[in-house]
Amino acid sequence: MVPGTVIDLCLCGLHFDGARAHIQQQVQSSIEQLHRKEIYLVVLLAFCVPSVLRFTMGE
Repeated sequence: MVPGTVIDLCLCGLHFDGARAHIQQQVQSSIEQLHRKEIYLVVLLAFCVPSVLRFTMGE
């Protein structure tokens, strides 16, 4: 019976863990895209809200 740590070292050394890294990279890029959309929405609201406030206060 081979200890688990030896098997882990062998798998990492032969790059069998590449699929896990690939999935982690996809998740990271998805999170970055989500943050970009949130930032765009905040910037858009920052430009729209003052004009709406001026319109309502002007009446």
